[in-house]
Amino acid sequence: MIKVGQPIEIESLDGTVTKGEFFKRWNRFDGKICLVIIERKNESHEQMHYIDEKEIADIRILGPFGKPLLYLV
Repeated sequence: MIKVGQPIEIESLDGTVTKGEFFKRWNRFDGKICLVIIERKNESHEQMHYIDEKEIADIRILGPFGKPLLYLV
């Protein structure tokens, strides 16, 4: 489960990677479900990304230094 404000990295099916903080899961008016990610460009500028769930290849939850968390099984 991804929590609001949690740093994540999303890789799309076309290979592009988007880093940012998870904001919410959004049901668009056309019935598509998107993940809304806020990417901080600098202190005063933020960019929102709306990524369709069907276009997501991988979601990685990031740790405090921007590196993926590793889980022990």
